[in-house]
Amino acid sequence: MTPAANPRRAPRTEGRLFLAVPLPGRLSRSLGLFASRLKETIPGRYVTEDNYHVTLAFIGEAPLSLAQGLRPFLSETAAAFPAVPAELSNLGWFGKPANAILWAGLKNGEALLPLADALRAGLRQRHIRFDPKPVRPHITLARKADVAGRELPALPAGSGILDMLVLFHSTRVQGRLTYIPICSVPIGDQS
Repeated sequence: MTPAANPRRAPRTEGRLFLAVPLPGRLSRSLGLFASRLKETIPGRYVTEDNYHVTLAFIGEAPLSLAQGLRPFLSETAAAFPAVPAELSNLGWFGKPANAILWAGLKNGEALLPLADALRAGLRQRHIRFDPKPVRPHITLARKADVAGRELPALPAGSGILDMLVLFHSTRVQGRLTYIPICSVPIGDQS
């Protein structure tokens, strides 16, 4: 008798990709603790703290192997810009009040815009498509949040240095949305 076949899926060769700056640990933890309390007053689908980031370019479906070819460009580009000291600033939302994206803003978040512009120009030169919407530096805390008629509280104090650029693969792991880093490079000259 032959053993039963072990059906396995072939490894994925494509995925949803985006370029982002992750939050440093201490800042992420502070924001995560705040969000855990916020869930009690503002219902929604909250993002896990290990997924907090500022998106600079959303590429979408693309080959995962893209990371290998992009690494030199990402490294050179990120090194040409300084790391960004950032502080939490305000809580806000996009969309409709009963189905909003709830976000945290950053003081000095606009300091990431020149890096975002350079990355987008480089992607264009390499004929890599990305979502052309303007970059609005923020950290998504929740999707499908119901902020209708609710006053948004002040964010806690929190600061950190944004010093890494990451090409993330957005996928589901055991049913949970997870952002997997497939290429990380430092921002600023680290020498």
